[in-house]
Amino acid sequence: EIDLTANKVYTLSDASKEVIKNIDIDVNIAMYGFEENSNFINFVKQYQEANPEHITYELLKDNNEASAAKIQKYGLTPGYAVVFLESGDSYKLIDAGSEFTVFDYTTYSLIDKTEQVLTNGILSLNDTQQKNVYILSGHGEYEEDFLSYLTGVLELENFNIEFINLLSANKEFSPNDVLAIFSPRSDLN
Repeated sequence: EIDLTANKVYTLSDASKEVIKNIDIDVNIAMYGFEENSNFINFVKQYQEANPEHITYELLKDNNEASAAKIQKYGLTPGYAVVFLESGDSYKLIDAGSEFTVFDYTTYSLIDKTEQVLTNGILSLNDTQQKNVYILSGHGEYEEDFLSYLTGVLELENFNIEFINLLSANKEFSPNDVLAIFSPRSDLN
């Protein structure tokens, strides 16, 4: 097949191929809401071709016994196109409807970011450094329930989330850690 699009949007770039070749963990690309013969599926196959030892893919389909467990696990319903990058217990959710394109207000056109999103997602699963977000509590900040959507999204990005009170926690932070302070109502001293 030949990609005749202006920016070769259906062809994996040499830079991505080189990065994907160096992935040393097993990554499965599970797709839901796509047709088998779509350009997207053909694009994903190029990731497996770049690193067949560690990259696999599967198309999740309704009314398919092999797909049923994952469809139930992720709570998938018809009408959505999503991609799950899975490695062991870690996974990353990509909403194909909103994350693969961005609108450029200067040119009034859609820009395809599919390769960037997929490649960066796979690289984030390959990152072995622990990523922690500590959310300050005990000073009238937002409660856990109020921040549940935010913490859910961060967990999908493979961050560990912990609510801490600096007065009662003896915590040493590493350079990779994030301390989030959301609207305290009393002094932190």
